[in-house]
Amino acid sequence: MAIIAYFSTHGAPGVTMSTVALALQWPRPVALVEADPAAPSAVLPGFMRGAVKYERNMTELAKSFDAFGLTSETFFHQLIPLAQDPARFAGDARYRKYLLPAFPSPRAATGHESFWNNLLISARAFEKTTGSDIFLDVGRITTREKHRMVLLTGADLVVAHLSATLVDAWSSQENITRIHQALEEQGNPDALCAVTHQNPAVDFTNDELSLLIPDAPILTRLPFSQEASAIFSHGADIPASPKKLEKKLASYQKSIGVYSAKLQGRLEHTLPTTR
Repeated sequence: MAIIAYFSTHGAPGVTMSTVALALQWPRPVALVEADPAAPSAVLPGFMRGAVKYERNMTELAKSFDAFGLTSETFFHQLIPLAQDPARFAGDARYRKYLLPAFPSPRAATGHESFWNNLLISARAFEKTTGSDIFLDVGRITTREKHRMVLLTGADLVVAHLSATLVDAWSSQENITRIHQALEEQGNPDALCAVTHQNPAVDFTNDELSLLIPDAPILTRLPFSQEASAIFSHGADIPASPKKLEKKLASYQKSIGVYSAKLQGRLEHTLPTTR
């Protein structure tokens, strides 16, 4: 099992939307952690349509660390089912897709410099105890954020997301190089890879973009999909029938499946060096 960190260094290419879709299709139990302190949860009011109160979150986790320690149980008690109808799965041990919501506000995240390392420790404990994978949605980050950088350097796999434009790749170069150097210092330079998101205006090839970010091999391209955005970002109904879902999101779901398989292959390559 593994901890995978997803991030961008420029713009908003679609990290959260694609990570929600990936978590729902992932073949193993997984906990999606919203680890971006710049904004409150995007998944609760988006994909989950505000179906649960904002009672479990990073602020409550920080309090629990002080009271109960950096344990798997402490981490687990702040998780909620990652589903559009979470009440349906409450208490169902067979459903093992979870969400840990972000800090309720950027102000709530201030003064928690040691929190990110504590989060990583407790997430690793949960991963080892339960056999779950951990997805860290780090959002936008640069190496100047020294405290949060531990989420990248402590992960087994680190996935950069960028729009398939030269502007995005060009703007990401320096940060991706520095993140690669930080991973190299940890003895895990192969942990870094990238995913591109199709841009409806221009669409440069992965081969063209890889010339600008050689330190992050590009695994795949995710297509632009208004239907996928409606569901995974904004909470439009997921078709109850798998066949109807496949018909509505055929291209996007297929691409997520390819993405999932390539991530798992990459993990098989990197895990021996991180454990």
